[in-house]
Amino acid sequence: MGLPRTVNKLSAVIMILSLVILLYLGAALTITTDAGFYLSEFEKLEVYGNFENDAEPIRLAYEVTNYFMDGSASPPEIEGFNQQETSHLKDVKLVVFGLKRFFYLSVFLFIASLVLAVFLSRGHFSRNTHNLLKAAGMAILGIGLL
Repeated sequence: MGLPRTVNKLSAVIMILSLVILLYLGAALTITTDAGFYLSEFEKLEVYGNFENDAEPIRLAYEVTNYFMDGSASPPEIEGFNQQETSHLKDVKLVVFGLKRFFYLSVFLFIASLVLAVFLSRGHFSRNTHNLLKAAGMAILGIGLL
């Protein structure tokens, strides 16, 4: 009787942690793969003045986000980018791919621990769900305050 209870508590902890990770990584991945984010940053940094027309920064933002999302090894050819800036794009792509892998791992862990908790709880999962959600909410708020 002790082992199922321990496994149930462990699965609840894994669910809480993976839910927190999913929330923050999901937000980070949404921002890094959103061309609109880069366009607003271009506007704040007054990048539009460096181009002859306003369509060029829009094309650039979409090329960069597509590079982060696809499997191509070489970054887009961007006029005015030096070797250091191109190298930075490669580094950011590695970080984005690492975040995506960690995100998918967290999805798997959440689903696996959820299934495990449902099977081990013997019908009491719905009563314990509110405690799980409260703990996840407190963890999210706590990390957010840091």
